[in-house]
Amino acid sequence: MGVQHTARPGGGGPRIWTDERLRAELEEFCRGRTTWPPERVFREASKERLYNAASGHGGVGYWADRLGLERYSRVGVKSGSP
Repeated sequence: MGVQHTARPGGGGPRIWTDERLRAELEEFCRGRTTWPPERVFREASKERLYNAASGHGGVGYWADRLGLERYSRVGVKSGSP
């Protein structure tokens, strides 16, 4: 994994996402959840950058697994279900 740089609004240089930082922010955002929140939930909470960093830094499936969260498809069926 390593480090991912993303542009910060208004300049100020790149924002650095380490595995540790990304995990900590995702754990905080997902605290109390049993399923991975859809992108819309991140957006409504003004956490688009966090979602984008997770998407580009292992993928949401990777982070959902690491946090012990289930994932649901857009139609509400558990991922991996027949």
